[in-house]
Amino acid sequence: MESSPKLNRFRLWVFWTGIFNIVAYLPLVCPFTLRFFLVTVDTVNTGIGMGGSPMTFPADPTHLMLINLLGVFVVIVGLLLIVASLDIQNRAWFVFWEGIIRILAFLF
Repeated sequence: MESSPKLNRFRLWVFWTGIFNIVAYLPLVCPFTLRFFLVTVDTVNTGIGMGGSPMTFPADPTHLMLINLLGVFVVIVGLLLIVASLDIQNRAWFVFWEGIIRILAFLF
């Protein structure tokens, strides 16, 4: 079956969403890159004058582990979105449930 232009745009959107997830959350995967990420974000935040409390490296190992697990989870979701974009007609259910989970996580 030939795919429509709308389906191709949706497939590309899902693909680039997966790429964004990987690129944006990969720094949270290990402590060294997390420290660099936090320093960079804090420097940019101070530079543009957004205010708020400074972003510091977590002192509690449990918090560090949870941040690392979040990074790993979102990177895996990004990989799954890329795989789903390869056969979007049969794997669109994953994109739907991923969106629902993001909305629930935001509300939580």
